[in-house]
Amino acid sequence: MRVLRSASLALAGALLSSAVCAQTYLGVGVGSARVDFDCAGTTSCDRSDTLWKLYGGYMFTPSLGIEAEYFNQGVVRLTGTDESVGDVTAEFRGRGYGLFVLGAVPLGPVSLFGKLGAVRSKLKLDATSSIFGPAGRSEQHTSAAWGIGAGYAFTDSLGARLEFERIRVEFLDEKYNANLWTAGLHYRF
Repeated sequence: MRVLRSASLALAGALLSSAVCAQTYLGVGVGSARVDFDCAGTTSCDRSDTLWKLYGGYMFTPSLGIEAEYFNQGVVRLTGTDESVGDVTAEFRGRGYGLFVLGAVPLGPVSLFGKLGAVRSKLKLDATSSIFGPAGRSEQHTSAAWGIGAGYAFTDSLGARLEFERIRVEFLDEKYNANLWTAGLHYRF
């Protein structure tokens, strides 16, 4: 966690440095997040929600850079009934931040990219049982993440991108994949 936090602070410092600004970019993306929870035994299971994220990076060359992001992957909702706890409603909220190495293949105004890195994610559970009442728990974990996408440069400064990311999340010793689809706009300085 300290390494990821230190690297994020170093990237933030680089983004604010005027000597680096010719290669930096900042952007915002929106889309959909889907977590692969097992819905067996539930009466309803909504594993998808709206996702938003902020991202920024620095390209050392046209093909190699680093990128940091903050994301909020929305809410996953489950309901069910169990003899021991009664009717249960559960909501999982997820968010986190990550740091990636980004490789790009520029093809004129279009570019293809891939990224590999680490994400620190936090999952929070709010549940209500008809027998026991409300309960909550949150956990944070660091795991590997990757992404692929394509970008388009409208001008030298303004661009758009479509992206898929896979993040491994963990809760109560169970591991799940979170699939994030986003469309974003970014500005190069």
